[in-house]
Amino acid sequence: MREDEKIKVLNSGHKQGFDGKKSEAIEKAKVPNPAISSKLKVSFFWVFYGDYFVMELDENYQWAVIGSKTDKYLWVLSRRPKINPALYKELLGRLTKRGYEVNKLIEVKQKQVKS
Repeated sequence: MREDEKIKVLNSGHKQGFDGKKSEAIEKAKVPNPAISSKLKVSFFWVFYGDYFVMELDENYQWAVIGSKTDKYLWVLSRRPKINPALYKELLGRLTKRGYEVNKLIEVKQKQVKS
């Protein structure tokens, strides 16, 4: 939480592959309706806010599924480079039932990490 009661959102990644320059964007989010805390509005550009709906969430915050009120935006996020294949398949099934075209998802290649 930020001091202004908004939520800090950090997006990070590497430009043009694993060895590329690390890029970070720190944004803000708000909960427009406290009765539905899973539906956020995230500002990526100044005062413009977009939907950021937490549709599925691991009880230990190891993975999440984020979408919007349309099927245009959808992310399956994981704290680990590789999500359990059985879990991923189950999540895709749930998303299909919600009307998402999961074949449009792009699985981002990850570096192998030593256990």
